[in-house]
Amino acid sequence: MSARETGKQRAARIPLDYFKSPDRLVRVKGVLTIAALVTAGAWAASGLLFSSQGEKQYSHGPLAAVHATWEENCEACHVPFSPISGGHWLSSAGGGRTPADARCEACHAGPPHHPNQKPGDVESCASCHRDHQGRNASLVAVPDQHCTNCHADLAAHTTNGKPTFHPSVTRFAVGSHPEFKGRAEGQRGQLKFNHTLHLTSGLNVSWQLKHIRNPAERERFRQQQPTGKTADTDFVQLDCASCHQLDAKGEYFLPITYDNQCKACHPLTFDERLPNVSIPHGLQPAAVRTFLWGAYVERAVQEPPTQQRILRPLPAPELREEEDKVRKAAGGQVSAAEAFLFKQAVTEKELYIYSGKTTCGECHHYESKPGQRIPERIVPPAVPNVWFEHARFSHSAHRAVSCQECHARTPQSTTADDVLLPGIADCFRCHAPLQRGADGSMQGGARFQCTECHRYHHGQPGGARGAKSPGPIEQFLSGTLSRKLPVPGK
Repeated sequence: MSARETGKQRAARIPLDYFKSPDRLVRVKGVLTIAALVTAGAWAASGLLFSSQGEKQYSHGPLAAVHATWEENCEACHVPFSPISGGHWLSSAGGGRTPADARCEACHAGPPHHPNQKPGDVESCASCHRDHQGRNASLVAVPDQHCTNCHADLAAHTTNGKPTFHPSVTRFAVGSHPEFKGRAEGQRGQLKFNHTLHLTSGLNVSWQLKHIRNPAERERFRQQQPTGKTADTDFVQLDCASCHQLDAKGEYFLPITYDNQCKACHPLTFDERLPNVSIPHGLQPAAVRTFLWGAYVERAVQEPPTQQRILRPLPAPELREEEDKVRKAAGGQVSAAEAFLFKQAVTEKELYIYSGKTTCGECHHYESKPGQRIPERIVPPAVPNVWFEHARFSHSAHRAVSCQECHARTPQSTTADDVLLPGIADCFRCHAPLQRGADGSMQGGARFQCTECHRYHHGQPGGARGAKSPGPIEQFLSGTLSRKLPVPGK
């Protein structure tokens, strides 16, 4: 067995001038370093020498179409020598905010996301809205991660540790997202309504087109009748579109009103002797009584004098004192009699209007004291114009499916207590990852990111609808901005 080599023997094998003759690896690294420096210098020099091309060289890509006007004006959004994204280490001292945010907010001013959020959770504009991704890129379609960073554990991101909404939302799926608020709370109005009855041909009361008195309304319903069922003697056949009409944007349905949807079939008439007189909708019982008094007084005034039982005395200076007293007494009795007759008619019609399901009782609830036959107040329907206030929705985007696809219980609904709103399970059938179902068919595939339904800059999650103070950009687009918008970057 040979003796082990000592350290001195190993050192003797290393040439003392090895550093004077670099090996191949060292030479390659040196060449690459010099090439990188030359390339970077040439790139920087070309940007300085050719200013028209310099901005394009340093840009990550074309701006989105909404910002294309400032394609050649980088200073409109960028602050020199300052990061634009709050994720940069230089911006961490400012709580995620950057100087460039002021230039974004010159056009896109908006309230805080939520008054209960921690100040340190506020990020810069560019942290979520990444531009230079191409002309057709969307600046609001941000990844879900920007939402779930806080919403996965809202207690840790609120000032008092008590989240207003669901404490944990990780993605849009059953079990990972709370049930829609309006559906979970059984949100409903105070209107009596029976969908089953209204969707039945003839409405179960042999209601025919000829029963609709207004000619214009009759023709409107005639156009909605099934093919070959447009004669005046055909039963009325309503469908969802007969009452629910989309707004100009095609997103939400217009509010249901008596004049637009109900009046044609439910006139507020109260006396066969006054067929063309109907009670104005929206009156409370006190105003209804005043209207009835006026209607009967006007009818009495319009009657020919021959139909008057007793004529009131006219003042005549030549009448004797005794005769004048008699005529005045008779006139007072006539007035009392007329008041009694009007009062009786008004009382009878009030009982008719509020009894059972006639007129007001067909749709409204009453507030009255025990044993009182005439209510003190008619309860307003209070039907929400928008049922899901914390989300965005477009009915036009769902026009490829029938109403019953999402509102399946509507044809069987007989009371307003039925919750007909779709739930998260109904939406998740389409708004989910594309996959093959148990029957072999493809399911899902529609987009399901948070930003499909929710927005951020509106004070409350999804609460942009009905905002009392829209930002300058909304006012600019609607033509209601009265002051001049600031120039970006100035």
